Amino acid sequence: NSTLIRGYDSTTYTCLGTISLLFVVGPKTVLIEFYVIDSSFQFNLLLGRLCINAMYVIPSSLHQCVKFLHDGYEHTITIDPEPFKYCRIDPVTAMPIPPSQRIPY
Repeated sequence: NSTLIRGYDSTTYTCLGTISLLFVVGPKTVLIEFYVIDSSFQFNLLLGRLCINAMYVIPSSLHQCVKFLHDGYEHTITIDPEPFKYCRIDPVTAMPIPPSQRIPY
């Protein structure tokens, strides 16, 4: 794939491929194609205009939520105030990986 993705810092990344996933927002599910790049961004994914349009959602950066209609009802999904609370590692129980088992990158 020769698709190029430009980052916020104007760096250009070559697309490594695409993956189509079922994307779930509240009660709505839509098949979305995601572009895969090798980067050090602090995000897992970015939702572009095409994804937002496919979901028929209205995002609000100011209010940190998305709103949409589903089955005649208005739904609002707000941000998770602790998005990483289930990803925390207890430093007391974390074990270092021995050098012989480390994978070079």
